[in-house]
Amino acid sequence: MKNIIALIISSFLVSCAAVPGDSSFIPENRHQEIIHITKIAPDWFKKPLTSESAIYATATAVSEDYQMSVKKATLYAKAELADKIKGNIKTVDRTMSVEKYVEGKLITSSEIESKAQNVVDIEIKGYEVSEVLTIPEGNLYRTFILITKPLD
Repeated sequence: MKNIIALIISSFLVSCAAVPGDSSFIPENRHQEIIHITKIAPDWFKKPLTSESAIYATATAVSEDYQMSVKKATLYAKAELADKIKGNIKTVDRTMSVEKYVEGKLITSSEIESKAQNVVDIEIKGYEVSEVLTIPEGNLYRTFILITKPLD
């Protein structure tokens, strides 16, 4: 009988523990954080909207300050929106060959470096914040945001 009572109590305590997706859950490592974010992310974030009359952009950000998490998420969404409207990729390739003699032997080495950078220079006006969801993560705030830019 004591074992059954102990089992019921331990089951109750385990069921009350915060798990990924709960607002009181605090991730202890990057893996837990990823699972948590994918569980709490709203559907409009997971599957971005498409339309012929508007462009949509989503983003998420985390901060100790509620307003800062909203501002950061908005900035990231605006950057994504700008990229969708007028994004350009700039690439830079660098090749270096080195030849040197070490103890009478020719030693050669080659190094190739390639960088790609997204360059966007556009003014973003006329967008609307369509959805905002802020969820506490311990002493942090995670904000998901969806912005919409009607096509004129």
